[in-house]
Amino acid sequence: MTRRVPGIRPVLAALLLLSGAVVLSDDHEAGCVDCHVETDEADLRINTLLDAKGHGRLLEGSNAVPDGCNHCHASDDSGAATPMRTLMHQVHYEVPDENVFVLEYDADCSHCHAMSDADGVVTIRTGEANWLEESDAD
Repeated sequence: MTRRVPGIRPVLAALLLLSGAVVLSDDHEAGCVDCHVETDEADLRINTLLDAKGHGRLLEGSNAVPDGCNHCHASDDSGAATPMRTLMHQVHYEVPDENVFVLEYDADCSHCHAMSDADGVVTIRTGEANWLEESDAD
């Protein structure tokens, strides 16, 4: 599932085209939850990372990530918290010399964003929360 981002298409398309980083891969169709997983070495799921920071309730009215975060992190600044677009770009690009997304994932926009090769429409990749029990997901 993806969500359209109004107004970002021309900017992101231009940046991707100029950088030569246009990737039309679907390796990360579910976005956040494809990378933020639990492994033998660490639990990097979104709920675990946010619990460690003292974050409150997650996913108001939806089990989709990051769509379910928009209740508080609204892109139109109407939510009670920092807009998701601002927050995610800060988290994924701050302190590049130490940032796992930059160092391990080459800061690749296509992990979070998809661009249609047919019309250049840029979307945000969305997937179901990977920490919910079957009974919670209903």
